Amino acid sequence: MQKARASKPRLQFQLLFVLPKNRAAAASGASHKPVHKNTSHGQESKDRPKREVTDALIDMVLEELNSKEFDDSEEIYDENSEENSDFHNLINQIEQEKNDIFET
Repeated sequence: MQKARASKPRLQFQLLFVLPKNRAAAASGASHKPVHKNTSHGQESKDRPKREVTDALIDMVLEELNSKEFDDSEEIYDENSEENSDFHNLINQIEQEKNDIFET
């Protein structure tokens, strides 16, 4: 009695790229990219979607920035001035300690 063989699924691969048939074409680096004519009309139509998207994005950002209310209250300036004075006091203290160390 013969054992029935389980049929294994066969893998099929599709060719994703085509190799040139002659080595000279392969060595020359010939590509299969479509050639775009370098005309002003062709360039304009090629760049138009990017420019329109960029312009729309700039408009959205400007609209968002203009809609925000910026807090220009005195509290912010007071905090900054306190931080600045603390920073300057620290620098003065470091300078004083440096002078004390190197002068003695």
